[in-house]
Amino acid sequence: MIKAEARAKINLFLEVTARRPDGFHELRTRITLLSLSDLLTVESLPEGQGFRLQVEDSDWEPKAGEKNLVESAWDGFSEAIGRRPDVSARQSASPRHSMTACSAS
Repeated sequence: MIKAEARAKINLFLEVTARRPDGFHELRTRITLLSLSDLLTVESLPEGQGFRLQVEDSDWEPKAGEKNLVESAWDGFSEAIGRRPDVSARQSASPRHSMTACSAS
């Protein structure tokens, strides 16, 4: 079992700069991390069980064809390794009590 905290953030500014050879753009931003986070728990499943996502503490309901960020990340991971491992992922709210400002460029 793997557990990881995914901190929420707000972009205070976001500048899209040069286009990279892979088609994406470089970014300049300053973010503030919030006192909110999700806890992501991933466990392996028996072979043939596929991918299961359980979202707790949320009113989010996907529209037809819409994916949660966890699902999109799992699709990218699976594509990168050339297979779809059988796992269960649980995403739940996990409150925190601090704010931190940081920047990335």
